Amino acid sequence: MTIEALNVTAKLTKAFYMGLPDAVFLVCSAGMSPLEPSFAEYVVPTAQRVEQWKRIKDARVDQLQCDVYQNKDAFDDFLKGWRRRPDGAWVHG
Repeated sequence: MTIEALNVTAKLTKAFYMGLPDAVFLVCSAGMSPLEPSFAEYVVPTAQRVEQWKRIKDARVDQLQCDVYQNKDAFDDFLKGWRRRPDGAWVHG
């Protein structure tokens, strides 16, 4: 995956995860508030991915939709656009 392809949403499979470049920021919200993700970490180098995959499984976000950002700053910028409607639902924009 190239840097140009980042800031995307995809199903978090092991194959997808293992194909991500090092040091991108991976976020999974698991249906919770977008402001409080269930998992948010920089993707570690290949040699450490088995351990990080275990944390992903422990967080129960494998097989769910995730977002990949170039870095945490890009994720933080994305968060600035979220607001809560009067009915309690989160909307972006």
